[in-house]
Amino acid sequence: MASVYRRGTSKAWYIAYVDHIGRRRTMATKARTKTEAKRVADDLERHAERQRLGLEPIESDSKWTLRALLEWWLEEFSGRAKAGTTSNRDVGSHDRDRRCIGKHLLQWELADWPADSVKSTDIERLLHEKSRSGLAAQTVNHIRGHLSRAYSRGISQGYCQGPNPTTGVGKQRIPKAATDYLRTHEVPAVLAEITPERQPLFAAAIYTGMRKGELIALEKRDVDLDARVILIRNGKNGSKVEKVPIARDLIPYLETAMRRSRSSMVFPAADGQQQRADTDL
Repeated sequence: MASVYRRGTSKAWYIAYVDHIGRRRTMATKARTKTEAKRVADDLERHAERQRLGLEPIESDSKWTLRALLEWWLEEFSGRAKAGTTSNRDVGSHDRDRRCIGKHLLQWELADWPADSVKSTDIERLLHEKSRSGLAAQTVNHIRGHLSRAYSRGISQGYCQGPNPTTGVGKQRIPKAATDYLRTHEVPAVLAEITPERQPLFAAAIYTGMRKGELIALEKRDVDLDARVILIRNGKNGSKVEKVPIARDLIPYLETAMRRSRSSMVFPAADGQQQRADTDL
């Protein structure tokens, strides 16, 4: 049974109906009233029923170009998903989506083709050309991902018909970057670039490998300079204890930190309390 509804604050009327293969589809309409939208929904459902009965030919009714599909996805899904959050990272990711699609897909020679006519081989050729031009594998995978998500949404909303042409297009392998570590002679140069107030904390991070949360939660009672060991308490009520050795070069930094601290914390905030977990180091 066809139905009509609105989404949130949108003024557009949406319809839901069952297509010729029994799949429930939803789509936005240009109807100005609920009555008009209901008429569109009923017409589409009657048309689909006649197709199922073999009384009308089954053909693609999508008039959307690939450009229209991508711009719609950017606005309705990438944009709205990010607009509802206060995270700068999420808002920034929407901007990156727009730049990537604008540069690599909206300028593609197939952008103005009907979305239904783009094939897997077309997408494979595009990604291959991007790769040969020197584009990083991760960026090439982003392009594929944008196409995949736009087609998936478009098909589910009835704006284009499946199958999704990206399904058979594999992702490029991203080579793992070689891990680099500080050399012993580089440590003093790094610490020299850090403010005196922060030097003990960063020295502890370098010489022990302790995580940020462990460092800012470290208490004086867990630092044994005589035995040259730090106790890291984990688990409920600190039931699990891990011992971390104190390197000789770290001792003066820990002595300085504990002498400066007027509380039980080794690396306290300005008020003597434990630093916040989101402290920017």
